[in-house]
Amino acid sequence: MALKRLEEHKVPTARRSHSGGLDRLHFAIRNVETCEWQGERNEAEYVISDFELLLCTGGSAVVGQDGLTGTLKAGSAVLLLPFRPFTLAPQDGDALRCRSVHFLVEPVYLERTLCGISREAGKLVFPLSDTGRMEELLDIGIRQMDARQFGGTILLQAAIMLALRDLIPEKVCAAAAEKYPVTQNQADLIERAVELAMAGMDRPLRVNAMIKALETSESRLNKTFNEIMGTSPSRYFMGLKIRLAEELINTSNLTLELVASDLGFSSPFHLSRVYKEAFGISPSRARRAYRERFTK
Repeated sequence: MALKRLEEHKVPTARRSHSGGLDRLHFAIRNVETCEWQGERNEAEYVISDFELLLCTGGSAVVGQDGLTGTLKAGSAVLLLPFRPFTLAPQDGDALRCRSVHFLVEPVYLERTLCGISREAGKLVFPLSDTGRMEELLDIGIRQMDARQFGGTILLQAAIMLALRDLIPEKVCAAAAEKYPVTQNQADLIERAVELAMAGMDRPLRVNAMIKALETSESRLNKTFNEIMGTSPSRYFMGLKIRLAEELINTSNLTLELVASDLGFSSPFHLSRVYKEAFGISPSRARRAYRERFTK
């Protein structure tokens, strides 16, 4: 006796992508927060170094980024993009309460794709089709992560994907590969360059040395990053440093001198200047604000 196959669904073989499609998109979770607005209800401007999915569970606020605005209220969400100023203005009434997931995109060359298609619908705030399921995924994912159990990160990734399905129309996702094309050579060059940059975070940026290690030309590296990442290599690599600096400043007791030294800045003043250019606030003020108020 043998089992008779009644139906079969082929799963595509894993392979390296040659496009800007979302078939390889993964999320590296940085942290999950529960936030409640406790300050004045005036509009304030912020900058973050990663992607942030902000799910409103109570109250309301007007949010703005990239020239778009919308009212965030219970059952809706907003995807905030890295290193782009956004405004938040809580409205009168119940206190603004949110669940927040900070994450990065892997592979890195899909950052531009996600940024682009997330704004194509022309709306910033979007309703969630299943808020209860979203919160359940977040709650179980957090509990499993805290208990160091397998699957916690996968559930948080699923929550992000569930929200993105509500934000980004299916036809936009399907057309992403055509609108944001990436060749295999471009993908390889970007990934190798980022690996080298991350391995050298404790040293000053030396693009010329990287070009030699990559066995490429300056023009090719610049052209690839500007076309695929939307910025120059040096600017992108500095963003990586600033992201790490923000994490160390907020979550460690290292002095500014040690943070600057560990990340290859020439001096604490150099770090402070670059940090303030990115976030609009000095490192010392950022550390104080983070520790005094674990809210937005």
